[in-house]
Amino acid sequence: MSMPLPFLAAIAGLAILSACGGLRPAVLSNPAPAAPTVPAPLTGTPTDRLLAAIGEAGCVLTSANRDAVLSRAGLGLTDLATIMPQLNADGRAEAANADSIRILSDVCI
Repeated sequence: MSMPLPFLAAIAGLAILSACGGLRPAVLSNPAPAAPTVPAPLTGTPTDRLLAAIGEAGCVLTSANRDAVLSRAGLGLTDLATIMPQLNADGRAEAANADSIRILSDVCI
């Protein structure tokens, strides 16, 4: 059984390249990992940061956006429990419905 000439030529070519070191595994380039981004430092009072974060969330704090708003403001639930009654007492927050609070500010009217 004879092999076709192109097939034999391909095998011969591979053998020659292998012998000469012509077939080397491809070197995969792994780019350096991206430098982690450093969040901007939080500025302003906790109340100011909370008001700004709620303003960015459409001026309403709900159970659905609460965690995102607190994260953006750099605050926790304890901070929220302290700040919201004061905002209400100052007339800067009001209940929008059973599970949301609307803030009243220069941005949110």
